[in-house]
Amino acid sequence: MVALLTALALLSQASIQLGVNSDGVSVVRVVDGGTGRVAVYVASLKNSQPILGDTRTVGNDLIFTPRYPLQSEQSYRVEFIGSAALSKTLIVPNAVASARNSIEQVYPSGNILPANQLKLYVQFSAPMSRGVA
Repeated sequence: MVALLTALALLSQASIQLGVNSDGVSVVRVVDGGTGRVAVYVASLKNSQPILGDTRTVGNDLIFTPRYPLQSEQSYRVEFIGSAALSKTLIVPNAVASARNSIEQVYPSGNILPANQLKLYVQFSAPMSRGVA
């Protein structure tokens, strides 16, 4: 009976949460994960490889930081193996809309362009993110 209560206590301690680190990057936190292992998969892909990232221990929590940012409105399956085996599907919320960028300058800036002009340079008011332009 004592062993059963101890096992139930261990199962109830660890939990999986989605958070944001100080750089604004989405991370997966296993609260009271101890010395276990965390694997994160794209939920919609069956039999896929876990996504790349780094796992570090902070106190008794495990924090998984993906190598590439988690996509908003995408489902991820998190599997934790340690004192207990946990699995949870997390959905990354939609990113907070920031102020829209505007075009400040276009080069070359003349009224007439040569017929063989191959490059145009566009300067935006703020940095643009890859894949979100």
